[in-house]
Amino acid sequence: NLPERFARCAAEDFEKCDLLIVIGTSLVVHPFAGLIERPHERVPRLLINLEKVGEAHDSRMTRLYSLAGLGRGTGFNFQPETNYRDALYLGKCDEGVVALADALGWKDDLNALISSR
Repeated sequence: NLPERFARCAAEDFEKCDLLIVIGTSLVVHPFAGLIERPHERVPRLLINLEKVGEAHDSRMTRLYSLAGLGRGTGFNFQPETNYRDALYLGKCDEGVVALADALGWKDDLNALISSR
């Protein structure tokens, strides 16, 4: 069992969430797998991973949400005709983070941070 603090922090943090970035996961272990459903439905979500996981049409995800008492769960939607908030970077996590930092104009800052460690 997770400490009570986990549920409290999740509730507080996801109320303020304006972007969810999910990196390097199978999204099959609960309660963590269910966290992708916590942000408001208008909050954009980015998955950086080697493969697509946690998709809405994945019947395994639907069963997991149901068993965990989280309802049906919608999961990620990467279908171009119906997707309005989910983005996907398929590749290595490190490379995805560098690509994101570069797209945001933060690549030099990221490299400086890495060099300082």
